Amino acid sequence: QYRDMTITVSPHNASKVILAVDGQTRTIADGPVQCGDWRGPDPDRTLSEGTYEICWNPLEGLEGRVRVKSQNPIDCDCDLFFGGVFGNPPVHFDSLHLPDLSAINLDGKTVSVLSDRFYFSDIQDEMLQVQSPLVDSSCDGVAPPGAPDQVIVGVTTDSDSNMEYWIHTTSFQLQTNEIQAPLPDGGKSLINVTADAPYERMKMACSSAPRTFLNEEHCVLSNNGCYDQEGPDVIINLNVTSLETIHSVTGGAGGVDVRYVYIVNDLRIDDVSK
Repeated sequence: QYRDMTITVSPHNASKVILAVDGQTRTIADGPVQCGDWRGPDPDRTLSEGTYEICWNPLEGLEGRVRVKSQNPIDCDCDLFFGGVFGNPPVHFDSLHLPDLSAINLDGKTVSVLSDRFYFSDIQDEMLQVQSPLVDSSCDGVAPPGAPDQVIVGVTTDSDSNMEYWIHTTSFQLQTNEIQAPLPDGGKSLINVTADAPYERMKMACSSAPRTFLNEEHCVLSNNGCYDQEGPDVIINLNVTSLETIHSVTGGAGGVDVRYVYIVNDLRIDDVSK
C-alpha cells in the first residue's frame, strides 16, 4: 500500500505548487508538475491539481525518483519533474506558505551536517543531525517509528540570513533483545504503540518465541508478554512441585497476577477420553 500525493496550485503564486503526502504538507515546489523520463519533462503531460498515488518507493535525497499513477489506477507511469527538475524537490516554506505545525528553530543547537548520504543532487547538505535536546511543544507530535506520523519541520538560518527548512525523519530506536536478556514483554508495548499504523509493514511484531534448545538456558516466563502463536500442548503433572512452580512464576503470595491451582482427590471420571 502506497501513499497519496496531493498537488495544489498556490493561491499566492500560480508558479508554485503545494505538495502534501497523506494530507500533510511536505513542501512548496516550483511548477509545473510534469511527467517525464531520462530525456526530461514532457510538456504534453502536465499534471493538474489533484491526488495521485505514489506507486514506487521514492528514492531518498534531493532529485531522487518519485513515480505516481497519472491517469488510471493501474499504470505506474509518471516520473515527476517539478519546474523542470527531476525528482524530490527541496523542503521549502515561506511567510505565505507555512508548515502545518509551527517550525522548530534549530539555530544555536549542536547540529552535525551529514553530506555523504545522498548523491542525486549537487547540494551537499541534505541532512542534519541535531545532537542537543530540544524543548519545544511541537516535538510532542513526533511519533515512534511505525505510528501515524505528523510532519515536523525544523528551520535554520544560513550565513546569508536565508531560512532553510528540514523535515524530521523518524529513526528506528533499536531495543536490546538478546538471548541472555530478552525483552520482558516480548515487544508488547511497542505493538500497542504501532497498532494504528497506516501500513502493515510499519507495525511492530511480537518477538516472543517458544522454548527451544537454542534459548532454553536463558528462556524466561513473562507475566505481561505477547505471543505470536499458540504453543504446543503439554502435560503438566499436578503434584506439589508443579503447584509451587505455578504459584512462584505468576507472582507468588501477594502477586497481582498470581495463579492458584488446586488438586482434587478422588474425583470420579466417567470418560478418560474427555
